[in-house]
Amino acid sequence: MAKQLTFKIDNRNFSLDTVKVDRKKIYGWSEMMVTNQCGSICTAALLNDDGMTVAPAGSTKPGIISSEGEWVSRDELVAMDADGNEAILVASSFEREIELGNPISLDDFLSMNIESVYQLFGEGARELAGVIGDGIYGFEFSYRGGYQTNDACILACGEKVFILIGTKAIFPFVSIGEQGVLDEENPEIEITEEIDFNMF
Repeated sequence: MAKQLTFKIDNRNFSLDTVKVDRKKIYGWSEMMVTNQCGSICTAALLNDDGMTVAPAGSTKPGIISSEGEWVSRDELVAMDADGNEAILVASSFEREIELGNPISLDDFLSMNIESVYQLFGEGARELAGVIGDGIYGFEFSYRGGYQTNDACILACGEKVFILIGTKAIFPFVSIGEQGVLDEENPEIEITEEIDFNMF
């Protein structure tokens, strides 16, 4: 069953189903199968540092060890932000109302690295498309909830509504570290020798 997102815009609520736009269904896909001499499909495995122990794929799992060498469960961990403060837990976007404010600029939209695209379906999809019009609205999105959110935007194409999820690309301003000074008092260089074009 498709999950629903609830959007609020112009004091109106729209609850719509989300269906992911699968790139495989649009462009197709290819797979590489590795077989042995008998034609059987090979499976991936890991070779331990001892050079003898073979671990099939999926049999290993990363873990967290404390400074004392003891195993630490994820329940004991505390998320911190860059300033050293405890991070704020964010609820899933499917569990809360998403309020759409003012439209974002086209430059902000084009600077996003899009990772996922969803189409919205439901009775209010056509009406929401009319309310959005040519605008592009940005919001924060979290699929499962947690301490991080993705950048997202919603836009309409005709009577269809799409949300695009990704991250904003940051383009730092590149410039010369020190400003150059134009010295207008340089004397003209007097050429005393004849120039021979064979010198070049």
